[in-house]
Amino acid sequence: MIPFNSRTETFFGVLNKRIEPFERQRLGNELRPSMPISILFQLVHDDLPTLDVIPAALSDFVVANLCKSSPVIEITNAAAHGAFNHLACDWDWTVLSKLELDCLRWPKVVPLGTVVGLFKSGSEEIPCYTPVGDQQCALLGVLLAERELSLNIATGSQISLISPQLEFGEYQTRPFFDGKFLKTITHIPAGRSLNALIRLFLELAENEQVARVDPWDYIAQCVAEVNETDLNVNLAFFDSAVGSSGSITNIREDNLFIGHLFMAAFKNMTDNYYGCAMRLSRDSRWCKIVFSGGLAHKLLLLRTMICRKFQVSYRLSYSKEDTLIGLLGKFTKDEVEIIMDESNFIETKKYLDAELDEIISGKAKFFTVNEAEQRLENMIKKHEDHL
Repeated sequence: MIPFNSRTETFFGVLNKRIEPFERQRLGNELRPSMPISILFQLVHDDLPTLDVIPAALSDFVVANLCKSSPVIEITNAAAHGAFNHLACDWDWTVLSKLELDCLRWPKVVPLGTVVGLFKSGSEEIPCYTPVGDQQCALLGVLLAERELSLNIATGSQISLISPQLEFGEYQTRPFFDGKFLKTITHIPAGRSLNALIRLFLELAENEQVARVDPWDYIAQCVAEVNETDLNVNLAFFDSAVGSSGSITNIREDNLFIGHLFMAAFKNMTDNYYGCAMRLSRDSRWCKIVFSGGLAHKLLLLRTMICRKFQVSYRLSYSKEDTLIGLLGKFTKDEVEIIMDESNFIETKKYLDAELDEIISGKAKFFTVNEAEQRLENMIKKHEDHL
């Protein structure tokens, strides 16, 4: 947190005071110090060398430079800046004026599928489309449908629900595709907090330089042997959607074991997800859970505990490449082209096919390692004047 000019408040604190609660809602209800609007507010009031700049996401900047055009931005990416008015479907010029950011050259907000320009490669002209929001693209890749509750559990975790219309509440609101919206809550403790516990147990072994192994199989085995525990774990070891003060309580001599600890941690995760889900929809507008992310795929017991709490069935995401599948899903087969160096590919394929044919037909000559090294040495000597 960097101090404001008065040095008595932080930039983010001043920004928060200037934005009214109803304005925060229409911005998506997720202002954070790390968001572009917060960083730009600090730069404009502190050390930005010129105001004649275009705030552009890295992906939009790259595409614009490839096409030698001015940056534009698609709706799902614009919303991630913290300055997007979901009601007007454009930048929130009222808020930008309050923050004295309206002097910047904000890029035009465009719909999905807009061609930014053409990238010229030799005689070829390749159309480049606007980049889209990472989370939205990933949820598209898991084929999330209405009334399915998405639970992405990895280093961090998020819970999301598609809404056919714009709604605001105790959650973040984000544009989705096809005129729909996401109700989502991010920064729910998951792998990062669990890794803090694992780090504690591995510290002594690492100090003794014992080779580290993946502990999850052993953890899963220990937890499976515990039917229930009265040990309590709060995984909010960092600023999160469920607090910022973690703890381990009700410790006794007979429950301070790996199985009990991680059973309590999984129970805390389950309770957190259920509480966040109720914030998304008080009337439980979901019929199934869709799990994605590395931890969700790895930990069957965690999935089982969550489904038991929610009393619904679940399915796993179909691929680990959710975002790529989602991106490809927004284009037709006529709009997607896989480009490779045809000449090198075909030449290499012919060479390898010929080698394989020689081996299969018995015509191939085999050499020992020493013979191969001698042949290589002879070739070097023969051509050393040209090397």
